[in-house]
Amino acid sequence: MIDLALKDGYQAFTFLDEGGWRDAEGDTRMSLDAIRVGKRTKTALSNSALNCTPLTAFAHVYLAKSSGDLLELQPGECLARFKGHASAEKLAPDQVAEVAGLPPTANRRPRLYLVIAPIEMLVLSNLTPAEYVWYATHRSGKVFRQVVFTELRHHAQDLAARESFETAIRELTTTPMKKTKTITQGDCFAHVPFGGWKGYKEDIDGGLYVGDRDGVFLWRFPREDASLATFIGMTGHSLLLGGLAICLLGLAFGLYLFVRMRQMPVHAAMLEISELIYETCKTYLVTQGKFLAILWVLIGAIIVAYFGFIQHMGPSKVAIILAFSILGILGSYGVAWFGIRMNTYANSRTAFASLAGKGYPCYAIPLQAGISIGTLLISVELFMMLAILLFVPGELAGACFIGFAIGESLGASALRIAGGIFTKIADIGSDLMKIVFKIKENDARNPGVI
Repeated sequence: MIDLALKDGYQAFTFLDEGGWRDAEGDTRMSLDAIRVGKRTKTALSNSALNCTPLTAFAHVYLAKSSGDLLELQPGECLARFKGHASAEKLAPDQVAEVAGLPPTANRRPRLYLVIAPIEMLVLSNLTPAEYVWYATHRSGKVFRQVVFTELRHHAQDLAARESFETAIRELTTTPMKKTKTITQGDCFAHVPFGGWKGYKEDIDGGLYVGDRDGVFLWRFPREDASLATFIGMTGHSLLLGGLAICLLGLAFGLYLFVRMRQMPVHAAMLEISELIYETCKTYLVTQGKFLAILWVLIGAIIVAYFGFIQHMGPSKVAIILAFSILGILGSYGVAWFGIRMNTYANSRTAFASLAGKGYPCYAIPLQAGISIGTLLISVELFMMLAILLFVPGELAGACFIGFAIGESLGASALRIAGGIFTKIADIGSDLMKIVFKIKENDARNPGVI
């Protein structure tokens, strides 16, 4: 539904002669006069109304939801003004952009358009929205005076047979001169929910495109600003910033327990053994880090292939996703290193505390070590996720979460699997102490005890 511009109770624009309506100006004034005297509705123009109305007359654009609510789109923005006019039939997609005076398109791909007016149809096209408007209004014998459409997120398989989509995609990808392919005509608009429209509840361009022979306008969906929502008097943005502060407090708490553990009393002989254990663990961690680097190269290649070539994201966006996958791996790797260092501190301190014959220190020291590692792990991972929500653009946040999750899970799983093998080797070493040196399994001199 389009609210047209009025001035002093009458239309504030001049109707176009090309619409074919006999007296659009007079019929509209007569209808507005009827409204003035109390009539609720009065039809001024019917089928030719769109072709008679200039785009500059559009004041407000609304979309009616099935619930009866109205969704008002953002004010229209001119996306492009066409500089050239010629027959569009014998032009390749790149030539359409050149003739229309539009910037060249990189990574050209099929797009699905839901055309709403002048006729309803589902169209697959190799053209961008601006190029499609120029093409639709410059076709020989099939000219639209104006065209209203939207780009869909998916291929709306429920609107037509799958074979129709497959045939259209095959024609568009194999025929250089092919620009559009109609999938189906008829009652399409009612069968596509707003959730299928590109730009609905997401921070990317999309909405309602309206164009004529001169240019194209876009009425975007209203942005859902998270800062407008409140919880106990705080905005969403403030809550997330508060979450970052809590994560920093968690990091500080974990490091405080680490420093306090290091300062606890310990026997020199036990300390020597725990430090020897840590040196072997360091060798393991360095080796594991090299393995993770090789593994990341393979995973990174898959990320580049998917987001760069299948999803057609730009190099800078793919680089950001790769960066978060690296941060995920480094987060897991750093926490693993911290955990091993903390545990090698705790084992010798617990062994020394046990000499006093009191049970509480033997329980409290390992518990504090576990609390420190767990708090640091949660704080590090949550800090990175909150940073994505706060500082990464909305259209890229989901992909960054995927990259971060892949990196974090990759590091955690590799460290866990290899760490299990490493600890099993330590168990075997402890058993050899019993056999070779006749040191019992629960003897304080056995490294397995420490």
